[in-house]
Amino acid sequence: MKKTFKKTTAALLSLIMACSAGTTAFAAADDKEPVTLNAYTVKLGVGETFTLSGSVSTATYEWVSLDGNVSVSNSNTNKAIIRGEATGEATVRVGTENNDYAYCKVIVMDAPQSVAVDNPSFTIGVGESLTIRENTAANTYANSSNISWKTSDKTVAAVTKGSANKATVKGVKVGKATVTVKLYNGVTANCSVNVKPAPSKVEVKPQTVTLGVGESVKISECTNAGSYANAANLKWSSSNSNVTVTKGGKACSAKRKHKHRVN
Repeated sequence: MKKTFKKTTAALLSLIMACSAGTTAFAAADDKEPVTLNAYTVKLGVGETFTLSGSVSTATYEWVSLDGNVSVSNSNTNKAIIRGEATGEATVRVGTENNDYAYCKVIVMDAPQSVAVDNPSFTIGVGESLTIRENTAANTYANSSNISWKTSDKTVAAVTKGSANKATVKGVKVGKATVTVKLYNGVTANCSVNVKPAPSKVEVKPQTVTLGVGESVKISECTNAGSYANAANLKWSSSNSNVTVTKGGKACSAKRKHKHRVN
C-alpha cells in the first residue's frame, strides 16, 4: 500500500512539474517583445530612399509594400530600405515569426528640381552661430535624413546638420566661406558666409531718449569698428516694465506705456 501511494504521489508530482513547465514556456512565448518601428510616417521624394528598422534585432522579418508606388528591399532582417516610386500614399507592413505586425505610412511627393537656402548670404562674428534652412518648391520633398551640408572652409565657417531641414553655421576665424546643401537627387544650393571679428564692445544709439506716453522711438546697436554681431542673435530688454522694447533687425523700438511715478 505504501509503495502504491509513493508511486501515485511521484506520478502526480511529475504531472504538476510538466504542466508548470508547459505553462512557463507558453507564457514566455506570449511575452515576446512586440516589434516597433523607427518611423510610422515617412515622407519621400520620387526616387528617394529611407531605412526602416524594427526594434527586435533577433526576429525574422517580412517587409511588404501594400501599394505599388513604394518599393521595399527584400530583407529578412530588422532593416529594410523603402523607395518612393511614384507620387501618392502607401503602407509598408512588417511582420515577424510571432505573427506580430507593424505598419508605416509613406507619402511620396515629386522630386525637387531646385532647392534654396533661406539666408543665401550673411555675416557673423567669430564664435557666433546662425541657423539656416533649406526649402524646396511647393509639392516637392526631400527627406531630412538624406540632406547633407558642407562648408568650403571649415577653418573659417563650420557647419553642423540639425533637425529637419536646418543646419547651424559657426564663425571660426575671419574670412569667407561657402556653405552648400545637397539633396538626395544631387540638387544643390549655396550660401555665402562672411566672418568678421567678434565685438569687443557695443553701444546703443541714441543713449538717452525722452518719450511721451504711447510714443515710440527707434534705437540701434553699434559694435566697435570692423566687428560684427548678427541681428538674429541680438537680445533687447527693458529694466522698467513701463517701457516696452520690440526687436526689429539691428534696431529696436522703445515705447512708453504710461507715466512712471517715483514716490
